Amino acid sequence: MDNPNMKKYILSALLPLAITANSLSASILPPKKNVYHVAPPSWFIGFQNPQLEIILHAENINLYNIVLNPYDGVSLDTILQSANRHVCYLKLNISPKTLPGQLEFSITPKEKRSKAQSPFTLKYELKNKRSKDLQAPGLTPNDVTYLIFPDRFSNGESDNDNADMQYRVKVDRGGLKSRHGGDLAGVKSKLDYLKDLGISALWLNPVQTNDQPEESFHGYAITDNYEIDPRFGSNKEYVDLVTEMRKRNMKMIMDIIPNHVGDKHWMNQY
Repeated sequence: MDNPNMKKYILSALLPLAITANSLSASILPPKKNVYHVAPPSWFIGFQNPQLEIILHAENINLYNIVLNPYDGVSLDTILQSANRHVCYLKLNISPKTLPGQLEFSITPKEKRSKAQSPFTLKYELKNKRSKDLQAPGLTPNDVTYLIFPDRFSNGESDNDNADMQYRVKVDRGGLKSRHGGDLAGVKSKLDYLKDLGISALWLNPVQTNDQPEESFHGYAITDNYEIDPRFGSNKEYVDLVTEMRKRNMKMIMDIIPNHVGDKHWMNQY
């Protein structure tokens, strides 16, 4: 074919088809790690309300069928797909007599002829609730509550000051809106001091992960609702802190923010 105009015409006709084919194949790839987020990450048996809604975030989850493998006392009532093809909502019913264990969801491609999608299994744990004698007592008018801004209170463990986060924010005690390094270890180290002051309940600013590029020192820009910020400690360290408080007959108030998250939270990114 020697006609240059004809070559340009054919090239201009084929190029959009190639771009479309590449875009299509990229959009139906299976999840790289099967599942990116599950919220809540686990649940408990024995609640009066039998309903549980699980948020599942996995790449192109709308292209998959989701089936709950048989489990006594648990049924998958409804699956709601969000406008975003990567997020769906699984509504379950859990009967009062259900035993703790592990649910399994079989997730298979709707289009069986597609080689780009692979089936996978989602495992989800149902746990026992704590016995009543281990449940925290409620606040009373006799309690003296002390509000602590953890980042500004006491730095008990300097090794976590500059934890490896997506957005590295170095400790700078001279900065008004920077992080100063306070943590759970610092709070734990001051329990006897607080007890001597007559404090019977602590209210910490949110200590869940705030992986934000700036101004996350206050705790109200959460990016993971279920993990303690590594710069404050860990989930285990939080439990250890509460255990030490209970030895001193002190109570913990956990600050939970259900109505907003940080703009880098995964639900704002997908």
